[in-house]
Amino acid sequence: MPDFPATAPQEPLLRFSCGSCGHGLEAPADCAGVEGPCPMCGVEVRAPHGFTGNGSAADHSGIHLPPLNEETGLVELPMDFWEAGAELPDFDPTETKQEVGPSKNPQTREPDPPRLKENPLEVLPSPPAVVLPAPRQRMLPTRDEEEAQEIAGDRKQAFPLKFFDAAVMLLFAGTLAMGGAALAFTQSKHDATPPPPPELSKQVVERMQEVDRKRDLAVAEGRETVRRWVTAPAPDTVAALCLPGDPAPLVPGGVGATPADFEFIQARRLPGTEQFLTLFEVLADPPLVAPVEQTPAGARLHGQAIRQQQEGTLATFLASQGRGEAVFYVLLRHGPATMAQELVRTRPDLGQFIHVAVEPAFPADGTSACLACLKPESEAAAIFAKRAHDPGLRPAVVKLAWRQHRESGNYIELVSFEPNAWSRH
Repeated sequence: MPDFPATAPQEPLLRFSCGSCGHGLEAPADCAGVEGPCPMCGVEVRAPHGFTGNGSAADHSGIHLPPLNEETGLVELPMDFWEAGAELPDFDPTETKQEVGPSKNPQTREPDPPRLKENPLEVLPSPPAVVLPAPRQRMLPTRDEEEAQEIAGDRKQAFPLKFFDAAVMLLFAGTLAMGGAALAFTQSKHDATPPPPPELSKQVVERMQEVDRKRDLAVAEGRETVRRWVTAPAPDTVAALCLPGDPAPLVPGGVGATPADFEFIQARRLPGTEQFLTLFEVLADPPLVAPVEQTPAGARLHGQAIRQQQEGTLATFLASQGRGEAVFYVLLRHGPATMAQELVRTRPDLGQFIHVAVEPAFPADGTSACLACLKPESEAAAIFAKRAHDPGLRPAVVKLAWRQHRESGNYIELVSFEPNAWSRH
């Protein structure tokens, strides 16, 4: 029920509500029973006939309203007034003007109520009524909906956990990558750094120091011997500088010439002894390699090795094609398979021998390698087999001899190994 103004009217007024929109209306008392359109919704509304004898307003249908409040001039209706059946018998808010007219009930037709030229109904300044929708009945979820809601809730809770797990895995992978990079860097640095020398006992250290001192002494003695050779005042003084039985080499450049320069190459200890063999290169044309061996009588030159280079005796022997035998400083190794196969193909009579590649030991020899034959049952073959596991070159002093086959021709035979400090067997 809308609220009306609290001031009392100056003249008798009829106050009622529109049955269609619910807005409060008022009209002069002399307009009781007059029908007119509602200024708000346009539906035809009939003003009530006035007040009953007990002070309550009544319309033409005889419905009694509560007493009028004299202070406010309003009729205060209880909350359940209209629900109790106090409705207008001939007024339906949903009906139009034609539906409530005389044609609806021709038997009880009454004369049309007078109409005014001007609408006496006025809208009271009251707010429109707010009609709230009926509350919707809440349906209980089904079993499938409950399970779906539980699954959705679990997924919603699992998403932060998955995100956290992914972050932890990413952090772990980054840590592993950084650790691997640091390990690789440390390993590369460790590989680039030479390892510290192993801990040696005092006796071993003293032994190594003693060997180094003897090596330095051998180098100094060899250097002095070579210097005396290249500066010899006469050829007969050179023989005393050589090993017993070796021929005296020529003085580089000749006696009285400017001494040739020389430099140290290497030194190696003779197996089973405390002596060393040192090598020096004499800068002559062609260059000469001078081996110097420590002996109880002092450092001595290998005169045969130097004369072999100066006279080219190895090249002369190989080119002689069947003359004599001689001792040479050479390098030995197993004959290459291609060379051995070619030799056996052209000389089937040499298939019974062991084939050894003989190469010059010094650059000044000026010759290439050749194949020499070893008798399998000879002492030379047994000495050569001592280092059969080593495919590399072996310095040796050997006796080579030309042999002649009565049908196939000549060949070179390695007759024996000569005991010498140059040899390593």
